[in-house]
Amino acid sequence: EIKIGNAKYVTLDDKTASAETIDSWSETTFQKTVKIEGKEYTVTRLGLVRYVKNIPDSVTSIGRLIECSNITIPDSVTSIGDMYRCSDITIPDSVTSIGSSMCDCSNISIPDSITMLNGIYRSTLTIPASVTTIKEISGEDGILCLRMESAIPPALAKATRLAKDDMLIVPEGAAEAYKKHPVWGKFKNISEDPRLNKDSAPASKGNAGSNKEISELKKELNELR
Repeated sequence: EIKIGNAKYVTLDDKTASAETIDSWSETTFQKTVKIEGKEYTVTRLGLVRYVKNIPDSVTSIGRLIECSNITIPDSVTSIGDMYRCSDITIPDSVTSIGSSMCDCSNISIPDSITMLNGIYRSTLTIPASVTTIKEISGEDGILCLRMESAIPPALAKATRLAKDDMLIVPEGAAEAYKKHPVWGKFKNISEDPRLNKDSAPASKGNAGSNKEISELKKELNELR
């Protein structure tokens, strides 16, 4: 292994290497290639990533993003692990899986390539209609704001710690379906937005704008608390 700046690089095989953040409180800049013992390796995997400023276009998988914002994820990436306190990030269509949890996240543009999400906790997110299964959602003493692009409630196994300020926004005409759902119906605040209707639903790459609208609502709610 070798340490360069705030990153540690470890070989994966005779051609590739992985990298991760060393100091959790300093900014990290990753290199696309790195020399270890005189041999050059291409960085294809990132482990724990915190306060990162760049992600090389050689990377195909990211283990965990922590407190990252305003970064560009390249089309080379196909999988992302946990996301914690991340904001203002567009996830490309090349990504087909997001790991076990998205916590304290906002303005994350989730692509139509995602069909399942595991855990969503106290986050402000737009969920594309491509997502048909969500394992768990929770307010967890924060505010959970979900904007659903599907008029048909996705399969949801568990919803916990939902408070009156937690918001579920659904397409026009879909509120009743969500209210009658045994799990989605636990939301005390379910409203409709005609802009989410199937025929006029924004493309997933426009989710960031929709999330921004929810962020403003979230701010208003915080001021009222």
